[in-house]
This record gives sequence, structure tokens and C-alpha cells, in this order.
Amino acid sequence: MRYSRLARFPIWAVTKCCERTGRSWPPPAASGLALNIGTGGHDLVGWVNLDETKPGDVLARVPPAPFRDECFDEILMSHVVEHMTLDDGRALMKECQRILKPGGVVTVIVPDAKIISLAYLARQLSNETLNDLYVYSYCQESQHRWFYDRRTLNQLVADAGFVGLRRLNRFTDAHMMAPAWFQVGVSAIKPTSMNSFG
Repeated sequence: MRYSRLARFPIWAVTKCCERTGRSWPPPAASGLALNIGTGGHDLVGWVNLDETKPGDVLARVPPAPFRDECFDEILMSHVVEHMTLDDGRALMKECQRILKPGGVVTVIVPDAKIISLAYLARQLSNETLNDLYVYSYCQESQHRWFYDRRTLNQLVADAGFVGLRRLNRFTDAHMMAPAWFQVGVSAIKPTSMNSFG
């Protein structure tokens, strides 16, 4: 049984490559008024930084988002929605749709359930590592509540009404902030009118 190209590369080698690539990794530049949801204490310069536990620009639990309609040009959620139930993740995506200006961009990054599972099946991750770091994420203050892969992440974003979905390169896209083999990301656009179908 063939699991994927990942099975040919040991996780430690991919991780080392990511670490080298990620040295002095520049944070993503904000385009217009930009919101960084779920900072985990890692605020981005030039962005409005929101977190529910770490002091930043805005201390709030989402959803709902404590902002007026159509006020942001860009929203970044890096490793946020997997810490919510599926219903809360859907509600947060609807909130992003509400607070983004037409033509605004949302970027969502999560651990990739498929690539992580393939690494486990290829015996590159132990059961303990799988559960501790990726599935339940016991090593963090806020554990994971839902597991996404590229398909289910795209579905989450599209169901909220976003169009023009673009897959992010997990190793080179600036929105990833720290390149890692185990993450997947997508950027999408809020339609400029309700009659836009991408």
C-alpha cells in the first residue's frame, strides 16, 4: 500500500529542512487594515492582534468577532479553528465573512489531518506523538477539538461564502510564519457582490 510521497522522506529530515528554510522567516505583511485572530501571544506588527487569553490589541473570545461589518481588508487565522468545535469554526468563518470588506482576503492554516495520518501509518510518528502534538495537542494550553485536511478546510471556507480558494505552500508561503510539514493552509476572497461565483 502506497501512502504518499511523504512516506519516502523521514519526518526528521523534512523537519530539519523546514527549520533551515524558516530561519529569519519574515512575518506576513498586512495589506490594508488586517486582523490576526488567535495570536497565542505572537503579535504581528502592522496587524490588529486578537486572542482570548494572551494580551494583544484586542482580548476577546471568538465567535462572535467584536468588530463592525466590513472593516478589515485581510484576516489571518493560523492554527485557530482546530481549537474549536466544528460548529464554532463554521460560526467564526461566517464572522470573518461579515467583518471582511468585499474583495478582502481570509487565510486559514491548520494541522493537516491527512499528512499527519499518513506519517503515522508510515511509522514516522509514534502513537504518543500523534496524540500529544497533533490530534489532541495536550502540549498546549488549548487542546484541539477538530481535525481538518485540505478538503475539509476548503469546504469550511467555501461554505462560509468565500471564493477563489488558493492553497498555500506549507514551506514557502509567508502566511505560514513557520514552515512545517504538518500544516495546510488556504486563502480565499470575500466576493465583491452576492452574485459573484468565483
